[in-house]
Amino acid sequence: MDGILIDTEGLYYSTRRDVLKKYGFPFTKEDNSHYIAKGFPDTKRRIQELVNNEELGQKIFDESL
Repeated sequence: MDGILIDTEGLYYSTRRDVLKKYGFPFTKEDNSHYIAKGFPDTKRRIQELVNNEELGQKIFDESL
């Protein structure tokens, strides 16, 4: 490891927001606060619950990576 740290939370937020918007779901910074420092499995589950559709949630999760 070379010692470089990158804060990716802002990138994840803007990407999630844009992909969710594409599918008609609003996503705010307040919404995003529930996703910070969570692993991918939890994030995917939360997105699936947000859109109330497992398949669409998986698609949105995949697109937002």
